[in-house]
Amino acid sequence: MNINVSELMPFLIPLIILQLLLMVSALMMIARQRRFKYLNRAAWIIIVVVFNIVGPVLYFVLERK
Repeated sequence: MNINVSELMPFLIPLIILQLLLMVSALMMIARQRRFKYLNRAAWIIIVVVFNIVGPVLYFVLERK
């Protein structure tokens, strides 16, 4: 099962762009938000950065007003 990276690029590039957009928008919202429902600012930053697509989605679902 040899998989060439160039064959996967059409699928990987949109995922990378989606991940970056979600992460940047979540980090911007975390920086602007003063109060949090569940966790503090540092915890949300770690979650958003470490857990690529799932972290920002969790933030948007749990902390969105």
